Amino acid sequence: MERIVTGVTLQTLPEAVRRAGLKPGQRFTITVEDEPVDRAAAVSALRAISERVGARVEAAGLSEDDVMRLLEDEDDEARAAT
Repeated sequence: MERIVTGVTLQTLPEAVRRAGLKPGQRFTITVEDEPVDRAAAVSALRAISERVGARVEAAGLSEDDVMRLLEDEDDEARAAT
């Protein structure tokens, strides 16, 4: 018998198991599927972040070269940490 319960999180798993009608000790299989990404919302969020960063860069008087150097430094530090 197959029962599908959607929208389950780690916090709601015990309740989802009860709703599915499983009995204590009953074995079951879990299939994990990621929620689909809302591409338009993700692009919109990235644009908003980019605009805020751009405004901060401009307010700080940084050039594009300054920003690139900062990003390269951060990238080097991140690589060194792994």
